[in-house]
Amino acid sequence: MSDSTSNRPLFTPSVEVPDHLRVDPGTAIAEWIKQLEPEAPVPVFSTRALDFGKEAYGAQFIKHGLGFNGQMDLLWATGFPKVAFIVDGFPQEQSKKALVEFYQAAEKQFWWQGQLNVTGEIYTRRGAYARVFELLASRDAEVKSVLNMTEEEFLEATEPRDISDEELVAMIKRSNAGVVFKEDMFLFEALVGPKRLAQVACNLLGDIDIEEQHDLALAFLPLGRRLPVALREEVGAVLVEKAADEGDDFLEQIVQFFVASDEAAKGELANGEELGAMYRVALDGWEAQTFIERKDAEPFPIARDYFTGDVAHIAPLDASGYDEAGDDKVDIYLRDASGCCHPAVLGPLLKISTEKLRGPIAKAWLTAHGTLLKPHLEALAAGDDKRLAKLAAQQLKKG
Repeated sequence: MSDSTSNRPLFTPSVEVPDHLRVDPGTAIAEWIKQLEPEAPVPVFSTRALDFGKEAYGAQFIKHGLGFNGQMDLLWATGFPKVAFIVDGFPQEQSKKALVEFYQAAEKQFWWQGQLNVTGEIYTRRGAYARVFELLASRDAEVKSVLNMTEEEFLEATEPRDISDEELVAMIKRSNAGVVFKEDMFLFEALVGPKRLAQVACNLLGDIDIEEQHDLALAFLPLGRRLPVALREEVGAVLVEKAADEGDDFLEQIVQFFVASDEAAKGELANGEELGAMYRVALDGWEAQTFIERKDAEPFPIARDYFTGDVAHIAPLDASGYDEAGDDKVDIYLRDASGCCHPAVLGPLLKISTEKLRGPIAKAWLTAHGTLLKPHLEALAAGDDKRLAKLAAQQLKKG
């Protein structure tokens, strides 16, 4: 538990959340959520992406100490930040009004876009089931958005429940025709687990348009890190067969990325292949310099899509040009890189803490990890970068 929440009890979820699915992300967004209701019990974060724990294929690449705790070390190894979390115990008031206020939902039909803008891949429990309800609602239904419901209807529609395979198929199809399919797939996994999602999604290949099959196949890449080896191979065999039946070269390429060894994937990335940009998982022991030299690379795609654990090389690369950073770049730190327990992340978070809009989020992270960060803050305060030295000294005074 972080410094700022150590004296608060932990929330008791109304649904069963086993210990092996619970995780404290330690990211700036997660720490900010914890302090929004400081008198309430500490919210509980979980994800069924952790269903298989250390039996997951990606667990073999674990780097102890990369995250703020063992569960986050495991998630980094199995594909974080390509994962969604469910939070129980926030907001305390389980109502439509609380959902709207937290997600800053100005547009009634598209409140979930506000969700993605505010918290990224962290969903309140009712927010997650609100998305489920809206994906399952008929296009002809009178009420398509939970925000158009009465309070009683909202509470009924967003009540946590089991999701059938038939419903999961319908949700995948409906989302695949939309604009946030990748994000929705992470949410589905957080609710039903990687095994069910992979098995159900496998059966859809061949039954949808080829472009939608491309998107669906790409969603399997991070899923593959979270399946046990035997199940990963089983799913891979089905994918290979389905792709061969379709006779589509691009689909076959994507599937080969799923079944290929990490060494093969690294080779593709080193050659700067376009498909490399789609291999959105954490690769172990891979040199960041490869991406730095790629001419087609976006400014700092590394933490989000290719995070290797070599933060000492990656984060300073971004910090050097941080002052010209756009909103997306800032969000990478608040949602993703801040889940990494490494001093190289500290400089950018100190700079973000001075911003009016996102500053409170970065400050929550600095407060939460103050004891752990103190030696690194002291080093920055004594360093040559005058701006960072001043910010670090100010943070040290806060204790």
